[in-house]
Amino acid sequence: MSEPFDSGPPSSISATWPPTTSTHERLRGFYNEGVLDSTSAVRNFAAEFHDYRQTITPGSKQTRLSIRAVVAPEMLASLEAHQVPVEAALPLALPNQSLVIAYTGWNAAGRAISYADVARHHQTLETAMHTQQTSGHTLAVLADQGITPAYIEPSMSEADRRALVPRFTGLYAIFGYTQGETEKILLDPNNLIAYLQHNGQVVSTAMAEFGELDIKGLEPLRIAEVTEASTLPAYRGQGLYRLVSGLLAGRLRARHARQLHAIYGESNLAMPGVIIAAHHNGRRFSRFDAARYGVQNPRFGILPQNVRVQDGAETRPYNDFALSYLPITLQEQP
Repeated sequence: MSEPFDSGPPSSISATWPPTTSTHERLRGFYNEGVLDSTSAVRNFAAEFHDYRQTITPGSKQTRLSIRAVVAPEMLASLEAHQVPVEAALPLALPNQSLVIAYTGWNAAGRAISYADVARHHQTLETAMHTQQTSGHTLAVLADQGITPAYIEPSMSEADRRALVPRFTGLYAIFGYTQGETEKILLDPNNLIAYLQHNGQVVSTAMAEFGELDIKGLEPLRIAEVTEASTLPAYRGQGLYRLVSGLLAGRLRARHARQLHAIYGESNLAMPGVIIAAHHNGRRFSRFDAARYGVQNPRFGILPQNVRVQDGAETRPYNDFALSYLPITLQEQP
């Protein structure tokens, strides 16, 4: 996710328990005490979820509780039965068991999402699923215009990464990042960044953050989040995000899929073009998995009023996001 933070952008992947206060008035954590694969495990987790929810009271600084946990798919309905809202589910590519990362969350009344907003988001996702991919601008056409692709790979030297910081600062300002915070992103060897450049200026970019989750009872889970995607306003409307995110997805598939258990993204629903591009790049929306998981939450697949992005489109205090993922087959695993 795009989360400006005083000490530098935090990882949204790390498994932090118990939940801690985070940016955008959130109480946030990742349950790492075990897999929720039984009624008793779900019951114990639900008790903790509700304990933390009760700490959010009128006048408290936090207005959203967000907790992820590794869950057996058949237990998602049990979570709901224990009054734990299941917001989305990310399937994990594991050779011997079926598990998902469940997003559970609760928003205070003043941070609620309306039925009209939910209906609008559902329409955005349905439209994206039925949008035919057009030829648009290809890399060859863009090359004629002087727009060329490049990557910041985990193997790139620190000196080469640091030299690129001034060129990314303007793009990352949309997330509220300072130049110092942008530098931390570019110097982090866990990040793979694809970008398009024009006349020495970075005009569009998308990033994948790699991370490991240590959950009791499991081998470390290796996942990658597609995040920090941005295009300069003057270059929007040309399909650059579709191209740069497609380049990133291709790089992930070709070089990293065999080492990963999940590749996912949380896409800003205020930007329909981003949703369409995610679909065209092969990502599946969690929204359309509700029936097979037996989840009843009408907002399933949507992370409601999660964080704020300065996109010039959203007028509410925070943005809603759609969870999507690149399917990874077991044959791609080591």
